[in-house]
Amino acid sequence: MEFRNSPSESTLAEIDKVRAFIHKHAPQLTEQPGSTKWTDGHCVFVDNSETADQYIFMVGALKNGKVTWHMMPLYGLPEIQKRWADDIKPFVSGKSCIQFSKFDELPEPALMDIVKNGTPQFSDVLKAMAEKKRRK
Repeated sequence: MEFRNSPSESTLAEIDKVRAFIHKHAPQLTEQPGSTKWTDGHCVFVDNSETADQYIFMVGALKNGKVTWHMMPLYGLPEIQKRWADDIKPFVSGKSCIQFSKFDELPEPALMDIVKNGTPQFSDVLKAMAEKKRRK
């Protein structure tokens, strides 16, 4: 896949670590290239075709050489956000986004909870939203 901002080999290696972590701890997700104005040039992880227009995670490269990882469970699940606020704080660059240079610097217990436990919870949120849209 081609990433936005032409990442260096070392940045690509860090992106690959994130991708492998997501695949290992949320194997139900499908990885695909981003295809919208906001996701183009990033890889996105979606749950199923029903909510494929809504990603759960998005990973890419920034111009400054850092990795950006958008974590929608961190944004959409207040209990996870509250539980890991202090551990994630040094990396947070937005409501659902963290930035880092080295994957190994990130707090693994927080990542594990966000990916392994947050994925099915956030998936349920997306499914409920899709069902609500269908009813209208």
